[in-house]
Amino acid sequence: LSAAGGVQKVPVAMQNQWRRFQFFDKELVKGEDASSAPHPELARLQVTCATSGKGQLMLGDASGCVTLCDRKGALKKFQAFERRVTQLWLIAQQNLLVSVGDDVSASCILKVWNVNTDPDGEALLLTISKDIFQSVPLPRSPVTALTSSSDLSLIVLGLHSGALLLVDPHSRGKASGVRVLTTPHQAPVAAVGLELQGTRSVLMVATTSQLLCFHNLEQARCEVLDEQGCAL
Repeated sequence: LSAAGGVQKVPVAMQNQWRRFQFFDKELVKGEDASSAPHPELARLQVTCATSGKGQLMLGDASGCVTLCDRKGALKKFQAFERRVTQLWLIAQQNLLVSVGDDVSASCILKVWNVNTDPDGEALLLTISKDIFQSVPLPRSPVTALTSSSDLSLIVLGLHSGALLLVDPHSRGKASGVRVLTTPHQAPVAAVGLELQGTRSVLMVATTSQLLCFHNLEQARCEVLDEQGCAL
């Protein structure tokens, strides 16, 4: 609107312009010698997943290892799974690393690690190990998305089959601790986001065909936000 109350036309050239916002700085991860080349050890990794926090990059690879890289390029590596790491999520408040991967005995194993390491460089402490499909009446499906509450009371796994698994990592016994939610189109889950505030729970889900919101996980009430999904 103009000062006189009329409508001003926006020039066509301005209508077609996109503004670029630089939210993040991009920086090459270098070795400890601070050379201009990429970090030689990281360059050799077959990275399958990643997360970050507490001043570290955490990379899962195809050999089942997790590599921690700090701001100086110093690395710490440990064997998390016997075969492959598929998902990583860091709970920065507690310095706990939630991971999903494949062992020889089974695929889609959930493991939680304490990232607070000793000065002598010992392996991270494994606090939880759980075969999430052991108590679920579903065929095994690759885990394509992962998130967790900040207090580790709930872990959410999105599957390629379109199902969602709500996992209580502290539960004991084969028949407890995992709930199944289904998505309308049962399309592969690309991303999940979780917010817990007291008795209020909100789970955001992006599949390859839809954007969804579960407003109450106890009632599993699902709202379709958009019929346009996103790629894996």
